[in-house]
Amino acid sequence: MANSSAPQHPIELFSEDSLGRILAGWFLILFGLVVIRNAWLSDDSYITFRVIDQFSEGHGLRYNFDERVQVFTHPLWLLLLLGAHFLTRELYLTPLFISFLCTFSAVCLVSNRFAATRLSALLALATLILSKSFVDYSTSGLENPLLYILSGLILLRFLQGPADFRNLLVLSFLIALATLTRMDSILLFLPILAVTLWGYHSWKGFLAIGFGFLPWLAWEAFSVIYYGFPFPNTAYAKLGTQIPPTLLLLKGFYYYLDLVERDPLTLCVIATGCLAPFLLKEKKQIPIVIGVMLYLVYILKIGGDFMSGRFFSVPFFICTALLSAYPLTTQLRLWPFPFCLVILTGLAGQAPGLITTSETKGSPDQNLVKDVKITPQGVADEKAFYFEETGLIHHEHGSRLKMEGNIWSGGPASRVQVVETLGFRGFQSDPETHIIDVFALADPLLARLPAIDAYRGAFRIGHGTRAIPRGYPETLRSGTNQIEDPQLAQLYEKLVLICRGDIWSRERWKAIAAMNLGKYDHWVDQWLYMNPKIIKTSLAELEQAALTAPGREGIRLEEHGIQVDLGGLKNSPVMEISISGKDDLFVLIYRDSELVGEANLKCKETGGVPLYPVEVPRAATQTGYNRIRIFPWKSEEACVFNSLRLVDDEVPAQGT
Repeated sequence: MANSSAPQHPIELFSEDSLGRILAGWFLILFGLVVIRNAWLSDDSYITFRVIDQFSEGHGLRYNFDERVQVFTHPLWLLLLLGAHFLTRELYLTPLFISFLCTFSAVCLVSNRFAATRLSALLALATLILSKSFVDYSTSGLENPLLYILSGLILLRFLQGPADFRNLLVLSFLIALATLTRMDSILLFLPILAVTLWGYHSWKGFLAIGFGFLPWLAWEAFSVIYYGFPFPNTAYAKLGTQIPPTLLLLKGFYYYLDLVERDPLTLCVIATGCLAPFLLKEKKQIPIVIGVMLYLVYILKIGGDFMSGRFFSVPFFICTALLSAYPLTTQLRLWPFPFCLVILTGLAGQAPGLITTSETKGSPDQNLVKDVKITPQGVADEKAFYFEETGLIHHEHGSRLKMEGNIWSGGPASRVQVVETLGFRGFQSDPETHIIDVFALADPLLARLPAIDAYRGAFRIGHGTRAIPRGYPETLRSGTNQIEDPQLAQLYEKLVLICRGDIWSRERWKAIAAMNLGKYDHWVDQWLYMNPKIIKTSLAELEQAALTAPGREGIRLEEHGIQVDLGGLKNSPVMEISISGKDDLFVLIYRDSELVGEANLKCKETGGVPLYPVEVPRAATQTGYNRIRIFPWKSEEACVFNSLRLVDDEVPAQGT
C-alpha cells in the first residue's frame, strides 16, 4: 500500500480522463448546490449579530449596551463577520456567503490535497454531501465552517510539513486560530502539537509554540482587561449549572443516540476514521485520531449539545479527510462497495440535505417530540425548526426576521426585559434595551447561579434555567441595588465593578482577581437558587403551630422541599423528623449558607404519623448549624412534613 498519510503532491483531479473530470466537476457543483439549498441561520447566530450591531452603534463588543459581557464563544469568527459587516452593512447574506466560502474551500482542500486517487476524492465528496450534520452546519451562522478550513490546513501542515522550527511555528499559529474560533477545539489538535514538538528535539520548539499562540494570548489579555474574565460568559453559564457529572454523561449518551437515529453516516465515518490508522498501521495519522477521540470523550462529558450533530461535524470532516488519503482505484474489484455503503448509510438517516430542506417549521403548538424535531432528551433538529424563517430559499431581501406576537414579557415600553431566547429577540430589540435571559448566557450574575432542579435531571443541555433573584429586574431598571438576598447583593456589586466600572481602576482589578480565584463563590446559596420554590419556615413557627393546633394537617412537601431556620446555632447530635408518606428524602444541614452535613432518610409506608430519628454528622455538631433543608428525591407520591425536634441540645455550639 502507498503511504496514504502524507501525499507529497496534489492529485491531478481534473487532468485525467474526461469521465473523471466530469464526475469530479459534477460532485463539486452538487455539493455547492446542496449547501446553498440548505443554507440557514440559527437562533444562536443572532446573538453574535446583536454584538455586531452593538459595536456598530458604538457600544463595544457586548450584548447589552450597559455592561461588558462576552456572550460569544468564537472570537475569530466574530471578528471575521465584523470585518465583512463593515463592508456590506448587512447581516443575513454576509454570514451565509462567508460560511459557504469557508466550507467550499475546505471541501476543495480534501478533494485536491488529501485524496490519494480520483476515486478517493469522489468517495469523500459523496460522503460530505450525504452527511446531514456537515451540510446543516456548513452554514447556520455558527463557527463550524471556519473550523472546517482551519482543520484542513492544520492536518495538511502536520502530515506534509517537515519537523523544523518554521513548520512548528505555522502549525502552532493555525491551532491558535482554531482555538480562537472555538476554545474547546484545542482538544482536537493537542496530540498533533505534542508529537510535532517531540519530533523537533529542541527547546526552541517551545519558543515556536509561544510565538504561534500569540494571537490567542493577545485575545485572552484583551478578554481579561475588557470583560474581566478569561472565558466567555456562556462557559460559566453552561458549565456552572451544578448538574451532577453522572447526569451529564447520560445526556451525552443520548446525544450520541440522536446521531445514530438522525445521521448514522456521520457516526460511521467518525468510527471508521478513528479505527483505520490503528488497523492499517498508519502511524502518522494516529495523533490526529487521538485528538478526535479526546474530543468525542469531551462531548460525552459535557452532556453533548441541544443542536443535533453540531459537535460532530468537525470530527466528521477530519475523519473524512483522513479516509480520503487511502487509495481507491478501479483495479480493486470491490471499489463500488464503499460508494454503495456511503449512499445507503447516508439515506438511512433523517432528512439528509441532498433530498430535503426540512421546510416545515416547528411551533409551540405542535407536538415537537412526535415530530422528531426535539427529542424527549431535548436534542433538536435546529435547521428543521428554523428553516422556514431563516432559510435562504425563503429569504426576502432587506427584511429582518419576523416573529409573531409580543416577544417581550414586560411590554414594548420597558427598557429591561426577561426573555428565554437571546438570538432573534435580541437582534430585533432596541440596542439600549437590557435583556435578562433565564439561561444566563448574557447575564454575569445569573451565570453564577445553579440551574433550577439541576440535581434531578429535569434540564435541557444549554438551557439551564435560572431563578431570577428578587429585586434583580428592579435593580437594573433603577440603577440602585435592590436585590433582597444580602450576599447575592454583594456579589452583584462586585460584578458591577468588573463589567461596568472604570477598566483601569485598582478596585476593579482586585475584584477581577478575587472573582476568578473563586473568593466570592460562597456568597451564592446554591441549593436555595436550585430550588427557588422551597417552602420556608422556622422551628419557632412549627412549635407555635403545634401548640395552637395540635391536630393540624402538616406541610405538603412539593418537589422543592422545605427549609427550617432553627433560630440560632445548634449542635444536637440527633434530630427527630415526623413525616408521612413513602419517598426517599435527603436532609441538608447548614450553618448560614455553608453546607456542613448531609443525611438520607428513607420513609416507610406505615399507619399514623411516623417519627424518624436522623443522626447529625459530627462535623455539623462541632461547627454548629442553624438551618435544615429537606428534599424529596422523586416526588412520585405525596409527602407531608409534620414536625422537627432537636434531641440532646445541651452543649453550646461554637461561635455563640
